[in-house]
Amino acid sequence: IKNYDNVTTGAEKLVELAEELGSDDNITAMVVRLPAWGIKTPDHTKALRKYRLENDSPAMKRRV
Repeated sequence: IKNYDNVTTGAEKLVELAEELGSDDNITAMVVRLPAWGIKTPDHTKALRKYRLENDSPAMKRRV
């Protein structure tokens, strides 16, 4: 979310990602801008998210 300058866009992208990964629940995101918001930090989960989006089948995305 910190990669977006606009918190609304960040929240929307978070919801989109949850839907792409197969969430079957109601999805709500609330973003709270904290004092360190502007500090760039490494994205430690980007590679994992990319892997899941590219390799998970639709059946695997649904939790049983």
